[in-house]
Amino acid sequence: QPRDRAGAAFTRVDQTALAGNATLAQRDLQDFIRRFDGTVEADQARLLLAKIHLDAAKPREAVTVLQQVDEGVEGPVGAQAAMLLGAAQNQAGDRQAAVATYLGVADGSELEYQQQAALEQAALLRQQGGDFAGAAELFRRLVGMTEEGSFERSVFEMRLAEAEGRAQGK
Repeated sequence: QPRDRAGAAFTRVDQTALAGNATLAQRDLQDFIRRFDGTVEADQARLLLAKIHLDAAKPREAVTVLQQVDEGVEGPVGAQAAMLLGAAQNQAGDRQAAVATYLGVADGSELEYQQQAALEQAALLRQQGGDFAGAAELFRRLVGMTEEGSFERSVFEMRLAEAEGRAQGK
């Protein structure tokens, strides 16, 4: 079974990556992706390879790898890959692309915790870029989707008030 071979082979390359030899892990992951392209394991290998690139301060390489993930946000590793892609885009200096990626996760994921994480990252990036009205819009969405009286909601309400105040020049 090709699927079983991919799973067993992924376990081996995962161990190589965990061992800490980034050069060897990169080579093994790239070989694995070529051999098992089109499988979930190949996309998992892309995530590992992207993390190695990010750890080495090579965000553009990470972006290139993550843009090759085959599945959408709804797939087994799609949202995780998109969240990592947003981080890599931001590290590469492309804040607008990162915000768009995070918003894609927020709108495309069926899991609320992924939606919230993506909205929060997008709001923080908008705020860092001086788009306080845009940040307030996203914090408002976050307030609306969190449980009343929860700690998370109070944090989002505080960030919303701050963003609205800064948007009004206060």
